[in-house]
Amino acid sequence: MSEAKFTKQVDEGRDLTVVTVTGQVCMADLFRELRAFYDGPFTSKVLCDFSGAKASDVTVDSLRRFVTEAKVLAQRRLSGRTALVGQGAAYGMARMYEALSTITAHPIPLAVFRTTAEALSWLLQE
Repeated sequence: MSEAKFTKQVDEGRDLTVVTVTGQVCMADLFRELRAFYDGPFTSKVLCDFSGAKASDVTVDSLRRFVTEAKVLAQRRLSGRTALVGQGAAYGMARMYEALSTITAHPIPLAVFRTTAEALSWLLQE
């Protein structure tokens, strides 16, 4: 059973959603949260902070499947941007996701950062 906690804060004025992930996270959690994000009203800018998370079953193949699904759902948010924040292994996994997104021509700009301050700066630039 997963011990992941996803905390979502929406700043409508900046058209920004910040998702903070903590605890032990598995790919099923990530797929569920991705689908839930697109099922409701969503913002164009998203910051996902994985600094407090540990991945349990993330593989290149599972990330590839995740990118494929995210790419399809992203058609609803083409004016968007996504920033991922991570430390240690989470940073490495985020970089792998970034590389797979680039290789598969994901339609939304995505960048990986070590701090939320850097991520916010990139997301909010005009």
